[in-house]
Amino acid sequence: MKIAIVGSKGVPAKYGGIQYVVEKLAEGLTQLGCDVTVFSYSYYSDIKKKSFEYKGFQVVNTRGIRTKHLDAISHSFMATLKASINRKYEIVAFVSTAAAFWAFIPKLFGKKVVFHSHGLEFLGYKWSRLDKFLMKFIIRLTAWPLDGITTVSSSQITELNKTYRANAKLIPNGIHFKGSQRSMQPQEYILFVGRIVQEKGLETLIKSFQKISFENPSFVLKIVGDAVYTSPYIRELKNAASVTGNIEFLGSRYGDELSELYKNAYCVVIPSLIESFSIVLLEALMYNGAVVCSDITQFKNIADGYVEFFGVESSDALSSKLRFILKDQSHRNELLQKSVNFPFDKYDWGGITNAYHDFYKIYL
Repeated sequence: MKIAIVGSKGVPAKYGGIQYVVEKLAEGLTQLGCDVTVFSYSYYSDIKKKSFEYKGFQVVNTRGIRTKHLDAISHSFMATLKASINRKYEIVAFVSTAAAFWAFIPKLFGKKVVFHSHGLEFLGYKWSRLDKFLMKFIIRLTAWPLDGITTVSSSQITELNKTYRANAKLIPNGIHFKGSQRSMQPQEYILFVGRIVQEKGLETLIKSFQKISFENPSFVLKIVGDAVYTSPYIRELKNAASVTGNIEFLGSRYGDELSELYKNAYCVVIPSLIESFSIVLLEALMYNGAVVCSDITQFKNIADGYVEFFGVESSDALSSKLRFILKDQSHRNELLQKSVNFPFDKYDWGGITNAYHDFYKIYL
């Protein structure tokens, strides 16, 4: 199979879950004998060649207009055009809603067209009501060329099917399980990992931590992640965090450095307001085990019985949970025990890649 993937910012993955998923998917499909090309934003990749090979698959850098509203749509247009004109591609796979706007182009060139939904963007908090209305309207106008749809989110599949008037296949995200990495002698910090956007619930986490920081003066809140097109929002967060001096914004961290942050944290907090599928949740369970999450449906679908939940957007509920866990390390150990039997094999990349491979074969 010859597959073009459009809509990811690029590889090597260094920002956001979609980029990680696309890199792992392309690598896995290549190992199964597929000819895969990932179209990348030229500014994202550290490798500035027009095209290059990475982990066995091809990466093609494309140019676009780098603004909040035109970035995704312009880059994906150029990528779609290149993928459509090139006769070798049998399947064009779109991995974002904005990119899938151009799905009619490869369809006109006789290619099979699929869409892999990693979350319904119009549910995001960074968009205005007008933005959300326009996204829904455009989706309904442009869904007709799609031969098939997948989603990573069991909690959003009903809304996805309604919006696209489709019958989507559920294929979750995954990780490469490396065995239990947990530390029994954690350091005195609480960890957050994720994009700095409103739907991640950082205001709730900062307020909660500030409520308990006077009782736990040696503890630090470490926030790992970057903001893109949300710089006023991150300024607001930093202003709120400046009330106490023990909140650190570390920016992006990757690879072994991120793994060590996970392993040594006293606990990992994921306070999201909405999620499609959180790779951070799987990583936190693998590397740490003491995980506290908001009680949104998607987290409960994945990790009910393995993590500690608190009421979404409730800083009082979260601070109460943190106060209890920090009071005595035996309470943390109870969380570790709670998460020890998490079914990582269900989210292994080998099986997930095979599921995508079988999905593509339906249309050839």
